[in-house]
Amino acid sequence: FGLETLRGSEAGLKTVNLDFTEKTTYKRGATDFSSQVAKMKAAGCEMVVLGTILRETIGTIGTARKMGFNPIFVGSSAAYTDLIHKLGGPAMDGLYAAMTVQHPYLDEASQPIRFWANKYKTKFNEDPAVFSVYGYGAIDAFIQVAQKAGDNLIITAFEGPDDARDHHLRGLRLALRLAHPGAVGAAPGGLALSLAGAGVPGPAP
Repeated sequence: FGLETLRGSEAGLKTVNLDFTEKTTYKRGATDFSSQVAKMKAAGCEMVVLGTILRETIGTIGTARKMGFNPIFVGSSAAYTDLIHKLGGPAMDGLYAAMTVQHPYLDEASQPIRFWANKYKTKFNEDPAVFSVYGYGAIDAFIQVAQKAGDNLIITAFEGPDDARDHHLRGLRLALRLAHPGAVGAAPGGLALSLAGAGVPGPAP
């Protein structure tokens, strides 16, 4: 996972004729990130790309704040979860994370998202999260494609033209592309900023 994040970041920087100022790694299960943060700080990094998930994201940013190191932190969609600021607290404010779905807040300004989130709350008696949308979207996408396939539910039925594979979950800003040659994830996406304990989405490209 970290290697994929690194390669993607390197490819992105290459398009603007830039390269990383510094790189560092951590071992699986690590809980102390002081040496990595110190290395980034010494190099004068203004932005840090995180190939991290939950614990490592919180640990790295929390350590950086304590050391007086406050660059722009950018994470992948693995870091786009309300658990980051629930567990990490105010120190997580300012984290940017890629997103392929929008967190379904119960008081979301978007009516379709707000409606879905509250229906979920009524059904399961707990607030929905991005993982709720991932699961719902995956099953909903399968159902829609399976309905089009009818009784002929074989693998090739899922390999139609792009417009048959593209699935946009109604109003929830989730987009999936199924069986796309060479694709390893969702095609569209966006960037969200963690601010005052909530993820504020930006426009999806």
